[in-house]
Parts: sequence; C-alpha cells; structure tokens
Amino acid sequence: MNTLHNDDCMGIMGAMEPGSIDLIVTDPPYAINYRNQYEDEENEWDSMTPQQYLDFTVDWLRSAHRLLKPDGTLWFSYGFTMIEEVLAAVHHTDFVHHYENSICMARQKGRGSKRKLKSLREEWMHLTKSDDYTWNPTEYMRKVIVPYTKKDPNGGEPIKRGWDYGPDGKTPIRWSSLGNVMAFHSEPVWTDDGRGNLGNVLDLTSGLPLRFDGEPSDVAFFVEPSHLDSFQKRRHSAQKPIMMMVMLVMISSSEGETVLDPFMGAGTTGVACRVTDRNFIGIEREPGTFSTAKNWIENVDMERAKKFIGEHARVGFQFGKKP
Repeated sequence: MNTLHNDDCMGIMGAMEPGSIDLIVTDPPYAINYRNQYEDEENEWDSMTPQQYLDFTVDWLRSAHRLLKPDGTLWFSYGFTMIEEVLAAVHHTDFVHHYENSICMARQKGRGSKRKLKSLREEWMHLTKSDDYTWNPTEYMRKVIVPYTKKDPNGGEPIKRGWDYGPDGKTPIRWSSLGNVMAFHSEPVWTDDGRGNLGNVLDLTSGLPLRFDGEPSDVAFFVEPSHLDSFQKRRHSAQKPIMMMVMLVMISSSEGETVLDPFMGAGTTGVACRVTDRNFIGIEREPGTFSTAKNWIENVDMERAKKFIGEHARVGFQFGKKP
C-alpha cells in the first residue's frame, strides 16, 4: 500500500486515525535557510526563525506521537546548529522520556561556510512512544584492534571474549552491533571477484568497510545520491541515501507494517518501504517535489532496487542471526 498526499502535513496528520502508524522516518526542514536547487518553488521551504522552528517542531512531534502505535518509533533528522530548539521541542511533547538513541551520519559532500568548519554531519534522533518498541537487531563482523581477553581462573592463558580469527587465521574479528556513528566513503572498493562498489560504512577503529553477512569487509552500505546514478538519482538538494532509510525501516519495523514520512521530499523513504515490503504513507507540500517523488516511488524498478539493496545491505541476511 502506498498512499501519497500533496498537501501540508499538519492537516493530513490531524485527520489520520490515532495509533495507526508503526514507524515514522522523516527528514523535516532544518531552519538553516537551505534551498532546493531542483525546484524554484522551494527557495523558502527551510527559512524560519529559531522560535518559528521550535513551534513548528513541537506541532509536528505532537501529531507524530498521536499517530504512533503504543510500540511505535520515530526517526527524524535535524541540523546540529538547531539542537537547542530540537531538544526543547522534545521536552514539550510526550516523547520527553523516550529519547532512545541518535545517529551521526557523515556525508561525502558538506555544506560550506566562510567562517565555520564545513558541515559533514547529519543528526538523526530516535524517539519512541514507550519502552516496548520494535527493534530488529543486526550485527556485523568487525576487526578487533585490541582483542578483548579475560583472565583464566585456573591460571592458564588469557581467555578470548567473543572474538575469533578471520580467514587469514591471524586477524582478530568479533560480532558487534551497529554503532550510532555512520561514516561512508566514495572510492571504489574492489572485492575478490572483481566487483567494485561505491560508498561503504566504515569501521571507525580500523577504517575498513563493513559487511553484514559474517565477513569483515567489502559490502557497500550508504551510497550517496548523485546525478550519475540512474537508480538513486539526486532529485532534491536535501535527499538522503536510500540505504540510510532502508536501515532505519528494517531496524524499527516489520514487513507489512505501515511507515509514515510527513516530509517526503524526493520520496526515498517510500522507495525503501516498497523494496522492504512495508506499507507507506507519504506527505509532501510542494507540487513539483511531490510529482518527482510520486514518479520515483510508483515507477521504481523493483528488480533492480532489490538487487541494489541486496548487494549493499544483504537484505536476505537474517537480522540478529549469525551465519
């Protein structure tokens, strides 16, 4: 099921049934005067004063809380320079005691500034409606720079704690859950069979790309939208990587459940839901951007999309189960 609305999200959300949504994944305005270079009509979409942004964030967060099921989850992105307003907004809602987690995502291309460090980060906040929320854990095999050991109570050699050796018989590796810092790079990573992939989540301790099928290297995860990518073509200046949305959707919902994106933008969350077999409700105010998103969501090449995401995230890999 895909239901798309070309309208203001507050009106649509206000008319929706309370407790009808399993997951909300969205990328709302940051109030940093950002412009969408792909639609002239969106030159002012991100322009707000701090007080306007606070009031706006309180309003849509309250609507989101009303719509989520008791075990529902909300992931949303924001600009770090507005963190004071974001935290104040959360404290004005019933989410206040359920700030569960956050992600810092590193971008390949940052927003420049003459008198500031270039912004290469995207913040994602994880809010839930209760302590009982959906969480599909996933683990990856990572290299261990300093292998963990504990003393043998019988005085023998130190006992290893949860780590093993890689294919070379020398490299310590262990299972670890996903971390809350997501970094990627854009250089090709050539695998043993000659395939090249762009954009890999990196293990921050080793600087090596990670994969989720029991091997310590070489699977691409976040591939940034680009003009040259026919599948994930850049359609909006604030467009997020498809794999980012796939990860959040898969971790925080199950197949057949309903995901809402009240600030749909390019439609990336909708495509992620289609490929991972979730129902999707998307809302986008701007007509040009809505048309672009609708066209991508409804006409996505599903065979190619599943292949793309399968290669980068190993969709067939069972969450929480080690091969």
